[in-house]
Amino acid sequence: METGVSVAVLRNLSNRAVLFLDKQNKYVKYNIYSEPCLIMNNRCLLFGALFFLVFATIAPGGEPTPVKNPKNPPPPVIPPPPVLRLPMNRIGVMATGGFNVETEFVSDAFVKKDPSKPKGFSDSDSDSDEDDFSGGFEVFYERLFTQPDVSGLWGLRVGVGYNEFELEGLSGVLDQKLDADLFYLSVGPFYEYRFTNQFYGQLGAGLTAAYISSDLSSEDLGGVFDDDASEDDFLFGAYASVALGYDFTPHWGIIGGVRYQYLDSHEIKTESGEAELDFDGSFYAFLGLRFTF
Repeated sequence: METGVSVAVLRNLSNRAVLFLDKQNKYVKYNIYSEPCLIMNNRCLLFGALFFLVFATIAPGGEPTPVKNPKNPPPPVIPPPPVLRLPMNRIGVMATGGFNVETEFVSDAFVKKDPSKPKGFSDSDSDSDEDDFSGGFEVFYERLFTQPDVSGLWGLRVGVGYNEFELEGLSGVLDQKLDADLFYLSVGPFYEYRFTNQFYGQLGAGLTAAYISSDLSSEDLGGVFDDDASEDDFLFGAYASVALGYDFTPHWGIIGGVRYQYLDSHEIKTESGEAELDFDGSFYAFLGLRFTF
């Protein structure tokens, strides 16, 4: 097609530009308005051949056509790979259970006092109770710092949870019961290592702030009197956790583990006794679902 266009251009130019040569092959006249050339000598043929070669290499749009070399073809143009945006956020919910949360109950009822000793811990009967299981739940959010396509990654975890405690102790002639509701916020970094594409382990640590609301009731064994008290308090501490997880799909997975939780002690008093809730050696087991997006 390009050759046909070039011949047509050459023919058009030949009709408009005529070269008249005399018998001695000398240049005579150049007239762009002359009639078509009827006599072509050697120089006219050479002139036409040059025009043919020039226009044969020009594309219809006026752009020079690239020279094709089948022996050394140009390398193909490879577009840049698309930017892969992997999920960086996670949310989840899990059930929790507290273990080794101890309470010491102290009774001052019907006990002769020594004025030189502090109330509640002199000439008093005491008893302790350990909560075997305190049920609760936690909702958490995790933000990854590194791309999740590597075996080890870092992230930040924020958890909001609730636990309920019910403890009872018999000190002297008093039967004391403590009910407490604990709401907490925990924030800290975590490290996650991928054993496989689906199975992983996680280590975490951070700080905890908690709000506790407790009620203490004291009743003597004879049913003579009943004493109650309520106390609200803010507690602060830290935690460390270890967990294992498995991803069923790229978005859904399960996680479970154990967390050591340290918090300040909580005290509550009535007229006849007191109780102290101790979190120094408390542990929490958890199991839940996690969604990645």
